[in-house]
Amino acid sequence: MSRSKGSRLVSFGLAAALCLTGCGDLGTQPDEAGGGNGGADTLSTYTDVRGVLQTKGCLSSNCHGASPGNGGLDLRTYASTIAGGSTGNTVVPGNSGASSLYTKTTTNPPFGSRMPLTGTPLLITQQKIIADWIDQGAENN
Repeated sequence: MSRSKGSRLVSFGLAAALCLTGCGDLGTQPDEAGGGNGGADTLSTYTDVRGVLQTKGCLSSNCHGASPGNGGLDLRTYASTIAGGSTGNTVVPGNSGASSLYTKTTTNPPFGSRMPLTGTPLLITQQKIIADWIDQGAENN
């Protein structure tokens, strides 16, 4: 085998190895500060969820931090988050798919506009933190 063929083969092998090892997190977006844990081996807590909401500005006085907030929803405390707003339950413990706190942050919410209305949408990892917390029973932890 010639030297150029051998170096091309080594280069190809290195490039393939880098691709295979560097593509382990396809389909997700990078996490950002205030996002909590949300990993597969960890439990999401209300504190993690509140961190996501705080980071995205959801707890400000012009969103869901006033009493009552937009849609009658106040997300500043666990109790007010669980109490819900004018559209009913915001959180259905054990069922993120029926919980507007989660569904309103997804690409195609079942009603109204995706939240937050201003700024960037929640990252996939942030949506997962909310879904995991709800699916795990939405406890005050």
